[in-house]
Amino acid sequence: MQPLSVAYSYQPGRSRARRRAQGLTLRRVLGLLLGFLVALPWVLGGIYLYQWHALHRACQRERTRQGQLRKTWEALTAEEVVRQKVAPLGLFKPTEKEIVRLP
Repeated sequence: MQPLSVAYSYQPGRSRARRRAQGLTLRRVLGLLLGFLVALPWVLGGIYLYQWHALHRACQRERTRQGQLRKTWEALTAEEVVRQKVAPLGLFKPTEKEIVRLP
């Protein structure tokens, strides 16, 4: 068969419609599979990094909260600790609440 023009040459089996009708070929499936296998570690790594970051933030928040609670507890119990160490030396002066409680 003669070409219709110089720029166009007839190539049977190369039309878009025929390629589209063929669907997924083995070569295309293998290419998609290879792309998926290459992308999978990056996707999983991103997911694990996001989960680790969220867990790390939660741990940091908990540590901060525990530190604040510890400071509050130490401030509240500091007076009692001093009294326990000073009372045997006879340097302890009872507070008003303790005076009321005394028999």
